[in-house]
Amino acid sequence: MVDSLHVPILHGVFSGHQFVPAMAQMPEVEWQATARGVRVTSFRDLDGGRRLHRVTEAAMPTLRVVPSPRLGSFGSVESIGWVLPIDDVHFRIYVAGRVQRPGDIGRMRSKMNGKFWWELSEAEHRDFPGDYEAQVSQGPITAHSAEHLRTSDRGVALLRRFLREQLAALARGDDPSGVARGPDAGCHAALRQLRQLPRRMKVLLLTQPMPAAPYIEALSALAPELELVEYRSALADAELATIDIALGWRLPPGLAARMPRLGWVCSTAAGVEKLLVPDLAPHVVVSRIVDPSRPRASPSSW
Repeated sequence: MVDSLHVPILHGVFSGHQFVPAMAQMPEVEWQATARGVRVTSFRDLDGGRRLHRVTEAAMPTLRVVPSPRLGSFGSVESIGWVLPIDDVHFRIYVAGRVQRPGDIGRMRSKMNGKFWWELSEAEHRDFPGDYEAQVSQGPITAHSAEHLRTSDRGVALLRRFLREQLAALARGDDPSGVARGPDAGCHAALRQLRQLPRRMKVLLLTQPMPAAPYIEALSALAPELELVEYRSALADAELATIDIALGWRLPPGLAARMPRLGWVCSTAAGVEKLLVPDLAPHVVVSRIVDPSRPRASPSSW
């Protein structure tokens, strides 16, 4: 992403033209640190006296902006992607783009030797390497001490420096890049609003199959003003209609629609995907519990 010179070398020299011939040219590259990450601007001379101006950007913590290397059109970038860490050695990329026809995003996929990546044989993966082969061949976690950075790696150095600066900001108690706060943002605002209610907040505990007793004991000690309700499938609609907060790892189908007063759901698991049910109202704040005493396998967000 910030190593623009890998495009003509890996995708042009090593593996042939994996994109278009123009992208195999060695570009003029400018790197720039920004308030949100690193921006890379490259220039290539095209036929007819034209000049290709291409901008890619890494915006922390997870956003990447990379124009299509196939040069199907010239103008604003067609898509943006988010890189979601799964653990120390795995991640998943999500892409959103502007399309003119159904399937345009899928047609952006690269081909090596005329085949999609998953169609290549083991020998073709070796003879026509792409980004995946270049990354995994370095090992799951590569020590920086084994690298030999040069001036062409300035973007990599800038991005690493930027990451260190954000870690230093966190250590000082400051917000790193990519964090936006406002009077109505996040679970703290939701809790603030709920505490202003002229009644006790009612919390539904969705801990099954785990017992609810440890949660009841801990929450009663920390926030005795809360009214705690253990979830049972036999709970009446009248009882569910008085719930302000739901705490658990999943929402059973149809349950969210039966809680019109719900303003906050908080996950007791590592993720929140089992709380994002279709009948959850759009105004409901979704969060997860983070135990600061436990090490994190991977920072899925700042």
